[in-house]
Amino acid sequence: AIFLGISMLHKEIEKRTLFTVLTKPVGRSTYLLGKFFGLALTLLVLLVSMVAVWIAVLMVQDAELGYGITLAVALIYLETVLVIAMALFFTSFSSPFLSGLFCLGLFVAGRNADLLAELGQKETMQFLAPVLSGVTRVLPNFYLFYPSGKMVDGSWASVHGQFVSSGYFMTTAAYGLVYSAAFILLSIALLRRRDFI
Repeated sequence: AIFLGISMLHKEIEKRTLFTVLTKPVGRSTYLLGKFFGLALTLLVLLVSMVAVWIAVLMVQDAELGYGITLAVALIYLETVLVIAMALFFTSFSSPFLSGLFCLGLFVAGRNADLLAELGQKETMQFLAPVLSGVTRVLPNFYLFYPSGKMVDGSWASVHGQFVSSGYFMTTAAYGLVYSAAFILLSIALLRRRDFI
């Protein structure tokens, strides 16, 4: 998602194929939304293909297939959509190399957002607590998309043993979609202001 999202827009700008598209009655926002949904659908097809192979392997091994697999795959896909939106945001104003670094850095930091918050609670790091708290509130928390092995509503949650509640799933889905929409809206605003000539 990171590499496709970054290279897709940059290649069209670099090869100037974007100019032929924008000369037609297609706005920049429509163009960017088309890229976003096209990549999201492409990665959905890839994810479904990988899950089909995974389920076939599980069936050969006589493993128990449950509702948790669907829930886990849906959360992974929502995370992928957020990463696509993030990649398009960074590539709308930066070079591919820097966009990759920013996107990967934000992903890793977002995956460890809970650890950053805990770091601010340590005695030796309390002077950084307000900064770390602010950072963890602004960063997209990618850790939410992997509920297995952590506390949710006071009990250990898992997508295979003890299922996460539908409330957790809906809250996480809304969280991911709001962040994705924010990244896409910022991308559209930056792309509208960008001068390609």
